[in-house]
Amino acid sequence: MTQEHTMLVAQYRRTWIWRALTLLLGLPGGILPLVIGIGTGSPLAMILGTPLTILAVFTWIRDFKTKIGLYDGSIEMKGITTKRILFDGSTEFFHKSVFERVDGVQTATHIYLKIKGHDATIKMNSNIKNVDDLQKRLLEAEARHVLPALREILDKGGKVQFGSISIQDDRLLKGNKQVAFGELLGATVWEDSLEIKEKNGKKFAAMPLYSISNLQTFLSLLKDGGVDLLEGPGESALMFYLRELGSGVLEMME
Repeated sequence: MTQEHTMLVAQYRRTWIWRALTLLLGLPGGILPLVIGIGTGSPLAMILGTPLTILAVFTWIRDFKTKIGLYDGSIEMKGITTKRILFDGSTEFFHKSVFERVDGVQTATHIYLKIKGHDATIKMNSNIKNVDDLQKRLLEAEARHVLPALREILDKGGKVQFGSISIQDDRLLKGNKQVAFGELLGATVWEDSLEIKEKNGKKFAAMPLYSISNLQTFLSLLKDGGVDLLEGPGESALMFYLRELGSGVLEMME
């Protein structure tokens, strides 16, 4: 492994609150029927309590041990088992932000992250301490490793995929449909779903934003071709989503 892939950039762990909850809520659920079973001689309670107790302890140990190491060219999640993904042009980054609102006022944002490599998938969420910092660094990793590689593929006439939608020869493709960049009007966002519209008023495609792999790369490559979805009719909604998703997206697209 090269030095680039072994240089630790940042390290993350699960929050203490999450680790405490898994133990405080999970352990009594297993111990209580186990104690009742021992006290009453009920085999059913003992059978029920034993695996629940083991599961609670295992979950706590797993969460206690879980560490995420972000390196210059890879990410590693180490716990009971170890998963490692090297960043390259085929790495897929997925980001999802769920907005919690009370009486129409946003009170919290929950972040979900997924990275798919050649032979491993790593999932993380807001139970990771400083997950917003991790997300920003992953966006930087995507811009550094994925964007240049996919630009090169397009320059050679190849096709690049972003979930169910792809780009090739200044055209957007989805299923058996395709449209030239010059015929695209822009996009709107409704409840975290991206709807891409053509200039003739037709809807070309609609999909959840979190289903688009490497979202910032997708938007950047469209912008390279003269299509800036951030300037279309859905500018405010898409800008808001990206801003909440991580300020790094907008910064890296400028």
